Amino acid sequence: MARMLDEGALGCQWQGQGDVIVWFAQQQLDEAGWQERRAELVASGYTESNDPFAGTLVAPSNAEENYIPSVLYSGGMLYYVSYARFLTSVLALP
Repeated sequence: MARMLDEGALGCQWQGQGDVIVWFAQQQLDEAGWQERRAELVASGYTESNDPFAGTLVAPSNAEENYIPSVLYSGGMLYYVSYARFLTSVLALP
Protein backbone atom coordinates (compact mmCIF):
# COMPACT_ATOMS: atom_id res chain seq x y z
CA MET A 1 0.00 0.00 0.00
CA ALA A 2 2.85 2.39 0.79
CA ARG A 3 4.14 2.15 -2.77
CA MET A 4 0.69 2.88 -4.17
CA LEU A 5 0.36 5.95 -1.94
CA ASP A 6 3.83 7.13 -2.92
CA GLU A 7 2.69 6.93 -6.55
CA GLY A 8 -0.39 9.08 -5.90
CA ALA A 9 -3.05 6.49 -5.06
CA LEU A 10 -6.09 7.35 -2.98
CA GLY A 11 -5.80 5.57 0.35
CA CYS A 12 -7.39 5.45 3.75
CA GLN A 13 -7.57 3.40 6.90
CA TRP A 14 -10.18 3.30 9.61
CA GLN A 15 -11.02 1.43 12.76
CA GLY A 16 -14.30 0.82 14.50
CA GLN A 17 -14.74 -0.11 18.14
CA GLY A 18 -12.76 -3.35 17.75
CA ASP A 19 -9.13 -4.00 17.04
CA VAL A 20 -9.42 -4.54 13.28
CA ILE A 21 -8.05 -1.75 11.10
CA VAL A 22 -9.30 -1.61 7.52
CA TRP A 23 -6.81 -0.44 4.89
CA PHE A 24 -7.89 0.55 1.40
CA ALA A 25 -6.16 2.10 -1.59
CA GLN A 26 -6.98 2.52 -5.25
CA GLN A 27 -4.67 3.58 -8.05
CA GLN A 28 -5.17 4.08 -11.77
CA LEU A 29 -2.82 1.77 -13.61
CA ASP A 30 -2.61 0.81 -17.27
CA GLU A 31 -2.42 -2.82 -18.36
CA ALA A 32 1.37 -2.74 -18.84
CA GLY A 33 1.81 -1.24 -15.37
CA TRP A 34 -0.45 -3.90 -13.92
CA GLN A 35 1.45 -6.74 -15.60
CA GLU A 36 4.71 -5.40 -14.16
CA ARG A 37 3.22 -4.95 -10.68
CA ARG A 38 1.56 -8.37 -10.84
CA ALA A 39 4.87 -10.04 -11.67
CA GLU A 40 6.50 -8.28 -8.70
CA LEU A 41 3.71 -9.33 -6.34
CA VAL A 42 3.78 -12.96 -7.48
CA ALA A 43 7.58 -13.01 -7.14
CA SER A 44 7.19 -11.76 -3.56
CA GLY A 45 4.81 -14.59 -2.65
CA TYR A 46 1.33 -13.34 -3.56
CA THR A 47 -0.92 -16.08 -4.94
CA GLU A 48 -3.94 -15.83 -7.22
CA SER A 49 -7.34 -16.58 -5.76
CA ASN A 50 -10.89 -16.46 -7.04
CA ASP A 51 -12.15 -15.25 -3.69
CA PRO A 52 -13.97 -12.93 -3.64
CA PHE A 53 -13.31 -12.10 -7.33
CA ALA A 54 -11.39 -13.90 -10.06
CA GLY A 55 -7.87 -12.55 -10.27
CA THR A 56 -7.57 -11.47 -6.63
CA LEU A 57 -3.96 -11.70 -5.48
CA VAL A 58 -3.49 -12.58 -1.81
CA ALA A 59 -0.32 -11.86 0.16
CA PRO A 60 1.47 -14.66 1.95
CA SER A 61 0.10 -15.18 5.46
CA ASN A 62 3.28 -13.77 6.99
CA ALA A 63 3.22 -10.53 4.96
CA GLU A 64 1.75 -8.43 7.77
CA GLU A 65 1.58 -9.31 11.45
CA ASN A 66 -2.23 -9.27 11.78
CA TYR A 67 -3.49 -8.92 8.22
CA ILE A 68 -3.40 -10.73 4.89
CA PRO A 69 -3.53 -7.95 2.28
CA SER A 70 -5.04 -8.53 -1.15
CA VAL A 71 -5.07 -6.68 -4.44
CA LEU A 72 -7.34 -6.78 -7.46
CA TYR A 73 -6.91 -5.11 -10.84
CA SER A 74 -10.16 -4.24 -12.59
CA GLY A 75 -11.13 -1.66 -15.19
CA GLY A 76 -7.77 0.11 -15.16
CA MET A 77 -7.78 0.44 -11.38
CA LEU A 78 -5.66 -1.39 -8.82
CA TYR A 79 -7.40 -1.96 -5.47
CA TYR A 80 -5.61 -2.84 -2.22
CA VAL A 81 -7.38 -4.03 0.94
CA SER A 82 -6.21 -5.39 4.27
CA TYR A 83 -8.39 -8.52 3.81
CA ALA A 84 -9.72 -9.95 0.54
CA ARG A 85 -13.33 -9.96 1.80
CA PHE A 86 -13.27 -6.15 1.95
CA LEU A 87 -13.15 -6.09 -1.86
CA THR A 88 -16.87 -6.91 -1.84
CA SER A 89 -17.46 -3.45 -0.31
CA VAL A 90 -15.95 -1.66 -3.32
CA LEU A 91 -18.96 -0.48 -5.31
CA ALA A 92 -16.96 -0.13 -8.54
CA LEU A 93 -16.31 -3.89 -8.60
CA PRO A 94 -18.77 -6.37 -10.12
